Amino acid sequence: MKTRVIVAAAAVLVPVLLVSGCSYWASRYERSFEATLDGDTLQAVVERFGEPNVRETGAVPFTLYATRACTAPCQVRLWWEHPIMKGVEAWSVEFANGRAIHKSHWVSP
Repeated sequence: MKTRVIVAAAAVLVPVLLVSGCSYWASRYERSFEATLDGDTLQAVVERFGEPNVRETGAVPFTLYATRACTAPCQVRLWWEHPIMKGVEAWSVEFANGRAIHKSHWVSP
């Protein structure tokens, strides 16, 4: 009987915790995106968003979302993907000389 209660509780709690965690990270990315301004330092943006999922440099774009590479004046583009809907939603910030120059919110149709 006790085992059934534990299994039932876990069956309810695990999905609730997963959805809550996902919602937390997605809303954190939204707040971080809104707070990011041109001129912010790379370090400040990473502190705000957390570690990026992808660090794009050079002429090869992160083609899961972008159709063009990070090109001059962009030197690096950082990507944060939605924790559950990878390939569907992401946020990116481009940098030149360690300062934010452009940000984008990517959502696939």
